[in-house]
Order: sequence, then structure tokens, then C-alpha cells
Amino acid sequence: MMGQIEPRHFVASALSLTASVVLVSCGKPSIPIDSQAFLVKAREECGLARNEMTWQMFDKQTVGIRPTPDAAYQKIDCFIGKVGDAGFELGFVGNEAIQ
Repeated sequence: MMGQIEPRHFVASALSLTASVVLVSCGKPSIPIDSQAFLVKAREECGLARNEMTWQMFDKQTVGIRPTPDAAYQKIDCFIGKVGDAGFELGFVGNEAIQ
């Protein structure tokens, strides 16, 4: 139907918008020693299934995430918040290119 946005496109657009926000804070907290374990715990606490999002560590403090097109916006937002609060720098690969 013309003029309506499919839910999966809305999520992709909302996630892209969220990704445009740079997570910057004064006096960042220290990065958790075991970054992978922290990310797994954050994913689980936010209710994300293992297959709803992937991430890649670029260095000790920078992580890139790529949610699936059908991942719930609220869950991704929760994860982004936890990662940013922990002092990670966050990169984002949008899913709008995925068909």
C-alpha cells in the first residue's frame, strides 16, 4: 500500500538514525577487561538472540555491530546503551542494504 512503511523498513531507518548519533561522554568509564564476555552478557540482558546481531571488535575499545533487519529496535537500543555506558566506541553497519 502506497504511503505506508513496512515494519522492517521502519526498524532499519530507526537503527540508521540511532547509528548517526555519536556516543561521546566526558570521563568515559574504563573498558571491561573481558570485552567479549561483556558483550555477550549485554546481548543476553537486552533479550537479543545470538542470531539477531553480530559484532566485530576492531581494537580493545571499538566495536562494530550489525543487527539483522528483523531485530527489535528496543533490543538494539538497549544493547547500544549498555555498550556506550561501558565506554566502548561504537561503529554501526546499517541493515538497509540487506534485501
